[in-house]
Amino acid sequence: AFLIFISLVNVCTFCPRPRKCTETKLGFYAKTCPQAETIVKKVIVQTLSKAPTLAASLLRMHFHDCFVRSALEKACPGVVSCADILALVARDVVAT
Repeated sequence: AFLIFISLVNVCTFCPRPRKCTETKLGFYAKTCPQAETIVKKVIVQTLSKAPTLAASLLRMHFHDCFVRSALEKACPGVVSCADILALVARDVVAT
């Protein structure tokens, strides 16, 4: 899970991202980071081939991220980036 988190952070760091969380769809980053989907898929496939049980954890993380993002958007719309939400969630999961 840590390797996947680091990979996501790298994608977020090296590719421009919108300030506001928006619905991501196929081809969403085609202009700003054309390799984003390929990078994510490659990392996920490599990681799950070594540790298939991580799939459930990733789905759970995505599920919880949606709830956290909704709460943040109600409090301060368009302020906290998706990458920051993932970082805060990771911090709080480790601390708990």
